Amino acid sequence: MEDRLHTDRRYDAELKEVYLRVLEMGGFVEKQIVNGISALINRDDALAQLTMERDHTVNRMDVEIDDLCIRMLALHQPTPRTCA
Repeated sequence: MEDRLHTDRRYDAELKEVYLRVLEMGGFVEKQIVNGISALINRDDALAQLTMERDHTVNRMDVEIDDLCIRMLALHQPTPRTCA
């Protein structure tokens, strides 16, 4: 029973980590959209360039979140139980 509680706590902590990273990425993307629109409206080449250069950060965040999710699925997949 103790092992299950430990596993559940670890799963909850990992799930919270994914949640927080998605929120972080969402905030970053929101800022990117604001900057992109501002660069377009104001014809700000420097801001447009900066926004495009930061695109790799969003891609990195996305890959890291995917990796966390895949690891969680691999480590916490349900296992069949047999009735004794």
